[in-house]
Amino acid sequence: MLFPEEPGEFTAVSGVPEAEALGARVHLHAEPGDRVATRLDNSASVGFVYAHGADAAAALATVRAAAARIRIDTRKEGRR
Repeated sequence: MLFPEEPGEFTAVSGVPEAEALGARVHLHAEPGDRVATRLDNSASVGFVYAHGADAAAALATVRAAAARIRIDTRKEGRR
């Protein structure tokens, strides 16, 4: 799951092409302009990273490496 580091207005996402180049698939269910929260529970996620592998450990390693390349940018409310 992908979570923003700071709550506020979701302004941009970067690193998706780099994550997908590792063989992962990225699915976002939030888009710029949406209000997002930090991780309180799984409902605060803004997307997911999926991967296949020879086994569960390989798939998990790919997902972790891919997710590490993704950045969710936010702007605190009231700032422009």
